[in-house]
Amino acid sequence: MNSKVFDIIDDMEVYINDSNGIPFQSNKVIVRSDIIDDFISKIRLALPEEIKRANAIIDDRDHMMSIAKDKLAEIEAEAIAKANAMIDEHVITRQAEEKAAAILERAQRESEEIRREAYRYTDELLEKAQKTITALLNQSNTDYNKFEKTLLDQLDIIEDNRETLKDS
Repeated sequence: MNSKVFDIIDDMEVYINDSNGIPFQSNKVIVRSDIIDDFISKIRLALPEEIKRANAIIDDRDHMMSIAKDKLAEIEAEAIAKANAMIDEHVITRQAEEKAAAILERAQRESEEIRREAYRYTDELLEKAQKTITALLNQSNTDYNKFEKTLLDQLDIIEDNRETLKDS
C-alpha cells in the first residue's frame, strides 16, 4: 500500500542514513533536530488522511445498506401492488392470492439476499479498513521505536562527547 505516512518515514530513514557519522562511532550519526521535527510534523499531518480513508469505507457500507433497504421497499411495494391488482379481479381471487404470496416470498428472498450481500460487502470493507489501520499502527509503532532508539543513541553520543571534552 502506498501511504503518505510511509513515504515520509522512508524520507526520514534516507536522511538518517545519509547523515554524517561520528568519528570512532560506527553506529551513530549526527542529525539536525529541526529536520527530524519536520518529519514528525509531516507524519502527524498525514495520519488523518488514513483515518479519512477508513471513514470513506464506512460511508460506502452505509450507502450499500441504504440501497438494499430502498430495493427491499421497492420489491415489497411491487409485490403488494401486483397482489392488489389480482385480488380486484373476483374470478381469479384464489389465483391472485397464490401469485401474490409467491411474489412476496420471492421479493423477501431477493431482499434477504441483497441484505446478506450488503452485509458481506460491508464486512469486507470494514475488514480491509481494520487491516489497513492495524498495519499503519504497527508500522508507525515500529518506526517510532526506531526513531526513539536513534535519538537515544544520539543522546548517548552527545553525553560521551561532553565527557570527553570535560576530561581533556
